[in-house]
Amino acid sequence: MIKKTMFVIFFAAVIFLNLTSWAAAECAWVLWVKTEQRSFPKDKALQYEVFWELNSAAPKNTQCEQMQSILLQKMIQYYKANSPGAKVETTPYGLITIRYEDETGNPVSMIMESYHCFPDTIDPRKK
Repeated sequence: MIKKTMFVIFFAAVIFLNLTSWAAAECAWVLWVKTEQRSFPKDKALQYEVFWELNSAAPKNTQCEQMQSILLQKMIQYYKANSPGAKVETTPYGLITIRYEDETGNPVSMIMESYHCFPDTIDPRKK
């Protein structure tokens, strides 16, 4: 009887795990843009804000990652062409930093953008 009960529990666990993996595979993937803004006022404390913006969605993670790569390259080009006086830097893992400095080279403000693919069940704006 114990062997039969163990078999039923094992079989139920296998079915449950298969159902949950199918459900995860069928979810959509959402491309989010995270923007962090920092200001360095001379006579005030550091000001810091974070924004999450939904950009697009895809049925599969690989498609979302392709959109992520395309968006990253387009945004690098955009910021380099449209941010006069700013230093635009990128990292190998997809972070764009736009840094504004005053005439003495001190930082005035900085914007950091990163791009993230999450399953549609995850909303990074919620804490």
